[in-house]
Amino acid sequence: MKLLGIVILLVLSLNIGTAQISIQVGNTCNENFYYAHPSTADTLPLYWRIDSTAIVRTIDPYSKAGKRAPRLAGNSMSSSSPNGLYNFGAGNPGLATDRAFGGLSSSTGCQSVNLYVYLKNTGSTSITDFTISYDVEKYRKGSNAAGFRVQLYYSYNGVSWIDAGSNFLSSFPADPDNLGYVTAPGDSIIVNSQTLTLGTPLASDSLIYFAWNYSVTSGTTVTNAQALGVDDIVITANSNPLPVNLIAFESKKVSNTEVLISWDVAEEYDLLGYVVERSNNGRGFKSIGQVHAQQRNSYFFRDVNPFSGGNYYRLKIMDNNGASRYSDVQYVVLKKPETLTLYPNPTKGRIFISGVENNDLNVNVSIIDEKGQSVRSEIIHSGKLASTGIDMSSLNPGSYIVKIISDYSNSILRVIKE
Repeated sequence: MKLLGIVILLVLSLNIGTAQISIQVGNTCNENFYYAHPSTADTLPLYWRIDSTAIVRTIDPYSKAGKRAPRLAGNSMSSSSPNGLYNFGAGNPGLATDRAFGGLSSSTGCQSVNLYVYLKNTGSTSITDFTISYDVEKYRKGSNAAGFRVQLYYSYNGVSWIDAGSNFLSSFPADPDNLGYVTAPGDSIIVNSQTLTLGTPLASDSLIYFAWNYSVTSGTTVTNAQALGVDDIVITANSNPLPVNLIAFESKKVSNTEVLISWDVAEEYDLLGYVVERSNNGRGFKSIGQVHAQQRNSYFFRDVNPFSGGNYYRLKIMDNNGASRYSDVQYVVLKKPETLTLYPNPTKGRIFISGVENNDLNVNVSIIDEKGQSVRSEIIHSGKLASTGIDMSSLNPGSYIVKIISDYSNSILRVIKE
């Protein structure tokens, strides 16, 4: 929280008619949620929105979000506080003028909370990146072993969201209890002037949305949650054009074991080269190869070891001064045949299945007896097939078919139950 009385210079214009905050290169959108009258603090400022979802780490369309966070909290937040959308006060929750917005998860209600803002480039120059700062503040501790976090996302349409990356991930580890702080907030993580390079520059008269997603850091257990809020947001628009005119960028499936990445360029200048990066989830990109600049019009790169399932590709474009920019992101889906192994076979109880490569995948498992009747059917996370397996101890001795259906393949295995 900023100390009361600090005056923050806003270089901000509001376009009432088009219902978004106007921004352009060199200008700043600044929001510290300071309220002169705390009785109205549950209503967000103009063009800011908030909502909750019943699924962990999920963001709804901006259009579904509302303008109010009706629950209050501040000093000494209770361990039995209800879940939902919160406007937090630095001190007495009913009197504090310095506020933050966020939420508290629960298995019976919201599992994600999203704080949104909607901006429009009203300048004549494309915005290539933003310098962004904000605070993530903790108002109640939580003993959930996974901890809780806030991750920033952005979108060009308010529906499809892009992870802003690890520089914009604020994670709190588990606490020993679920108590509030006598003086709130009790802990905070400051994201200080981090650069968000857009996959596609924001052209004049184009829109961009930002969403701060609060949820459990991993897994799906959201009980014993930490209460987190976002405050002191500063977004500055910049223009740092690429040292190349990237005309086209494409990733194309050649086979289930090969992807062709190609790009066409013009006007390369002061350019070192290109790094081809890949991810299986749109986050955590890693280099899979480098192509030096050769003053050519077209470049190619072959990925001969792609992931089974989804593959995300982008170019890291590097200049001779050590600076870098990113292209937009391409997505390719491959369906490699899975070679599954079932063991032990025969079994007296539990069986394990290895070879399902996509650990983010839920699969449908059916066990069919000798009469062709399904004796069990359940949806299992793919990673658990090899780690915890399937318990067959309650089934009668005999021969069974284990049928595994995923988004990428259907497999049939046979097992003997002793």
